[in-house]
Amino acid sequence: MSSPSDKPKPALADPLTLNWQTQWIYSLAYSPDGKTLASGSGDGTLVLWNSATGHERATLTGHTGKVFAVAFSSDGKMLASGSGDGTAKLWDPTTGLEKSVLTGHKGPVRAVAFAPDGLTLATAGWDRVVKIWDLHSGVARLTLQGHRGPINALSFATDRRILATASEDKTVRLWDLATGAERTSLATATGALNAVAFAPSGKRLTGVGEDSIVHVWDSNTGQQWLALAGHTGPLYCVGYTPNGTHLATGGGSIFNGELKLWDSMSGHPGHAIRVQPGPVRCLAVSPDSSTVVTGIGDGSLRVWNLATGQAKVSMKAHRHRVYTVSFAPDGKTLASGAGDGSVKLWDASTGLMRVTFQGHVGSVRCLSFTSDGKTLATGSGDGTLHFLDSTTGQPRAAARAHTDGVNCLAFTPDGKLLATGGGDGSVKLWDTPTGQLRPTHWAHSGTVWSMDFAPDGKTLATGGGDGTVKLWDVGGGQARANFKGHLHRVTALTFSADGKVLVSGGADSVIKLWDVATGKEKSVLTGRMSGGITSVALSPDGRVLATASLDGTVKLWNLATGQERASLKGSLGTVWSMAFAPDCRLLATGGEEGTVKLVDIAKGVLRASV
Repeated sequence: MSSPSDKPKPALADPLTLNWQTQWIYSLAYSPDGKTLASGSGDGTLVLWNSATGHERATLTGHTGKVFAVAFSSDGKMLASGSGDGTAKLWDPTTGLEKSVLTGHKGPVRAVAFAPDGLTLATAGWDRVVKIWDLHSGVARLTLQGHRGPINALSFATDRRILATASEDKTVRLWDLATGAERTSLATATGALNAVAFAPSGKRLTGVGEDSIVHVWDSNTGQQWLALAGHTGPLYCVGYTPNGTHLATGGGSIFNGELKLWDSMSGHPGHAIRVQPGPVRCLAVSPDSSTVVTGIGDGSLRVWNLATGQAKVSMKAHRHRVYTVSFAPDGKTLASGAGDGSVKLWDASTGLMRVTFQGHVGSVRCLSFTSDGKTLATGSGDGTLHFLDSTTGQPRAAARAHTDGVNCLAFTPDGKLLATGGGDGSVKLWDTPTGQLRPTHWAHSGTVWSMDFAPDGKTLATGGGDGTVKLWDVGGGQARANFKGHLHRVTALTFSADGKVLVSGGADSVIKLWDVATGKEKSVLTGRMSGGITSVALSPDGRVLATASLDGTVKLWNLATGQERASLKGSLGTVWSMAFAPDCRLLATGGEEGTVKLVDIAKGVLRASV
């Protein structure tokens, strides 16, 4: 059947850009409840977004190749990804932790799909093979072969018995999952097929690809039901609204990205949206059928209201989560660094933003002021270190500090030296006035995640991915001690005001207090904290310890007694960094929502957001 002749509606205004990864976004998927959006990028990362606000919730790392495919299980408890590194991974979307790795493909995994019952996962790729995995055992129970070209897409029928595959051999094939036999081959396309999707009813099947035609088949008979024309370039993605009323298709070129909406029953064209820069590489329709999200050529996500075409998300000060916060010594200025590469300086009394620095191209993971407040040091996932004028935000010096990101930094109390730790496992010392590197040979056997100087400046404590805490003699350059006790990486460290106690927090959700002189463990703080400790901070008077964990809990402790004073959960979101004001009255937190929040220490309640 030919394409309907109705003219499409005019192109709609371009929506706001939400956030971006550093390369093309190849895949998108909504969680079943519609609250989370997952994206897979060419930089090997998966990002989980709050779909209502557009703020980044978590970045999942582990793949070493492009993430071509993502999919949620029907209950939302698992997230699957397929990558150019030849693996498929299963993740816990709540904690962001990797659950398992599925291997067996001989080449990139281009497609993943959960069966509707959530017990089975299908994967396919450039090796022309489909594997059907039993998720309880992690074993492939079926291997489907028949395509003569790489397989780019998968889709399960709602009855769980049929799987559709789309290939560069110009065919869509339907497979019987009970027997593993091929039921039929649909071969009306004239070019490679890049995407395939069953209608919610399971009665129709749509495939798109290089021939720019939207092919709609009857899934029972295999007969082509519609051939929708109107796109001017290759097509990369297709999706039905869950209510079954509309079909969305995306593609185009770098200079002319295209998103089109169609009536799924009649094939009549709806909105035709030009997206720049293109192409539209992937799309996902929200569970309530109101929104379509597209991933485009510049690595950004754009959100469209299906009814109006207008943007649905407003931006906050930081476009990504805030990884790090620090008060200036006088308490008048608060600095924050975020996943969008920006550093912002705020008036701590009014909450108004004073200065923005945009010199990093990677996420800002750490920052700190010198004791005189005149210099702010910032470290980034791009491996660079900047020394900034804290009044103007202008750079004084910059260096390529680490080969795999700067994860932590700390000034000596006199501000003359800066220490940095990175993903390459090394610990480095820098001269603050000049920004020059001093010769050191300090290292952990794994990534360096945290550090702090003792109050006298003579000892540096570092926490590593190897689960150890090391103490270094700053003057002599030798390792003084090695504390062992954490089961996973040590993510946070802070010395007590007198330097006699060192507090460490780990990915094992444990807070430990160490006797610095003896190296003995003094005590362990326990409470309802899960997902790992993200930050610890000690009030300047040494009385209150603040701890934050991945489950969104911030706890305030009496350091002398080890008793819990207050617990805040829910109002702050996931907190990645904390800092006390010099007067000990406020605690600043930076988290996933892209906002900096202030907590009243005396009352243990949220006071304001900036």
